[in-house]
Amino acid sequence: MAARRRPTLTDQPTAAEAVSESGHITGLRFGGNADGFLWHQGRLTEIQPPPGAEFLQPYGINNRVQIVGYTELGAFLWERGRMTTLPRLVSTTGAYDINDRGQIVGFSAIYPDGTNYHAVLWTR
Repeated sequence: MAARRRPTLTDQPTAAEAVSESGHITGLRFGGNADGFLWHQGRLTEIQPPPGAEFLQPYGINNRVQIVGYTELGAFLWERGRMTTLPRLVSTTGAYDINDRGQIVGFSAIYPDGTNYHAVLWTR
């Protein structure tokens, strides 16, 4: 059986990163500053970097439509249009995935120069 060809999500330059079981897709949109997007059933929602950031890279999404990733300012959680910066150990931090309980996994550096990453689990 031949695979069906699926239409593109958008006519803008994008890269999809993750998809939830309910079909919500998150990823990176290119052009000017890089920002994120949420796509579901033909509707594209932009995820803007927080003030002071020039880019935003989403990486994970769960079935509650919570999105995690990072900017040059650090790891974030995006939910219903609201951006929350996640705590860090010392320096650079990033979030890679989130489960349906809201547990987030990623990394955080322990040296001020952004080196020596350690695995991190954020919980509420």
